[in-house]
Amino acid sequence: MMFGVMGYGRFGALWTKMIAPFGQVHVFDVRGDVEIDKQQNVSISDSLEHVVQVDFLFLLVPILAIENVCNSIRDIL
Repeated sequence: MMFGVMGYGRFGALWTKMIAPFGQVHVFDVRGDVEIDKQQNVSISDSLEHVVQVDFLFLLVPILAIENVCNSIRDIL
């Protein structure tokens, strides 16, 4: 199972930790300075190229950014 997590703030980090035991997690975050805990099955990217490969995509970005995120992934999905 492949999961995608868009946004790696506090909730994104918690959610990633919770779902990592159930499959591969690709974290997408536009901030280049984000570091993830060394967890098995977790990778991070600022590129959306892996979005098409995930089975489930969780949008864990600030509510004010939801519209922009949805517009940016509309053509990819």
